[in-house]
Amino acid sequence: MALQTRERVGIVLAIWIVGAGVVLSVTRSDPGLGAPDSTVAASTSTFVTSTTTEPAVATTTEPVVTTSTSVAPETTTTTSPVPETTTTVIPPLDPTRGWEAAGPTDLTPTADGQFRLRSVHSSTDGFVVTASDGETSEVWTATPASGGSGLTWARVGEYPRLAAFLVENFKDQWLIIGSTGGDAADAAVSRGADLASLEALDDPAFVTADGVRVRGSAVLEDRVVVIAGVLGFPNITGPYLITSTDGVAWQRVDVSGFGRFAPSTVATAGDRLIMIGEDLDGGEEVWVSVDGLAWQQIETGNVFGGERLSAVFRIAGADHVITETGTVVRISESPPLIVGSLVPALVDGRAPDSAFMSGATVIDGTVIAVGHVRFAESAVGVVMTSSDGVTWTVAHEDLQTLFSDVAVGDGVLAVGNSVGSGEDTALYTAG
Repeated sequence: MALQTRERVGIVLAIWIVGAGVVLSVTRSDPGLGAPDSTVAASTSTFVTSTTTEPAVATTTEPVVTTSTSVAPETTTTTSPVPETTTTVIPPLDPTRGWEAAGPTDLTPTADGQFRLRSVHSSTDGFVVTASDGETSEVWTATPASGGSGLTWARVGEYPRLAAFLVENFKDQWLIIGSTGGDAADAAVSRGADLASLEALDDPAFVTADGVRVRGSAVLEDRVVVIAGVLGFPNITGPYLITSTDGVAWQRVDVSGFGRFAPSTVATAGDRLIMIGEDLDGGEEVWVSVDGLAWQQIETGNVFGGERLSAVFRIAGADHVITETGTVVRISESPPLIVGSLVPALVDGRAPDSAFMSGATVIDGTVIAVGHVRFAESAVGVVMTSSDGVTWTVAHEDLQTLFSDVAVGDGVLAVGNSVGSGEDTALYTAG
């Protein structure tokens, strides 16, 4: 806004007395308005009798101050919070410590007996555990308890016709693979995105699998599922293998070159599948495959003796097999070599009367094997660890427990049953 200051420059009064007339002349000048406002004349005369002049008024003209106020544009500054960079160092899981009971779960007994925890599998948020009473099976989930130790268990499904089965997560779908109970076992498979609502698949490869008792399954590079079974149970005439690349359509594998091989389980070891079992004409056998279709036998000689094979694992780039009695054989060598035994390390070095090692898994370069040993009438469940497959350490002992399986998920979970009470046992560590 401009500010103007008006100033009267001057007022001059002149009075002329001319005879009987008076002339009054007022001139007002305002520099801020331009020309004089007005001039008033009553009469005019050229003869001056008397003149009176008022002193001039001294006028100080202050400079005109013009103030311009411009409204500055508003500046909006948006400050985006800089996310704090928090580095959380998660130490590797240490399966040699921290084991604690995470059960037993409340499995309801049936008229035929008690449900037994049979197998455990990893899932995205914990574990999936199967239980069976010989005729009917159940599926349970076990997830780490919030804000504390232990696991939270939930029953998610029941399968009346499946005596024992395996669970695989394949291409974002769950597969329930198993066989019916009794002597006339038939292979079966169900599939779905939710463990609580699976659909049974009537695939010809399964429908025609009369008398096939499922023994094992594995996923290789997320592209093929392999199921190992046997034909003609209990009079086995050879293996029965089924593969799939999508979990929906299945095909039988040509097994003409296997002879009377009865597989006991199949497992993924690195980039290949390893299937172990028994040649019914004598001796234990190991077969390998890179696609689940073509299989090659590893010549093992008599390295296993009469010991049955129970588990497979890979560590330090080498494949190993564990026998039921705890002997460890490196099958990546040619010929395979016995490289260690779990038994000398068991229970303070005491030599047990017998041993049964049932499962193994690997996490962060450490092998975890589970099973039990016997001293006279006493059974001791054991969890063993090794960094090379040669030297073993007892990580945990559990009296009167028969461990059946172990898996790595959010921590490590081993499952089994108590010899005395028949109660289910779950042993868990988050490292």
